[in-house]
Amino acid sequence: MTAIPDPFKARDTMQVGGASHAVYRLDALDTDLARLPVTVKILLENVLRKTT
Repeated sequence: MTAIPDPFKARDTMQVGGASHAVYRLDALDTDLARLPVTVKILLENVLRKTT
């Protein structure tokens, strides 16, 4: 099995209903996210998912 690239070290796993799901944490970016609009947070999360 090959490793999934994760240049920002934002990938994590979450267990739900006995299944493991990949999640991408915005807090891994070391940025003050509280000041950002929700739309920008959504775009950032999308960038994290697409870089892998």
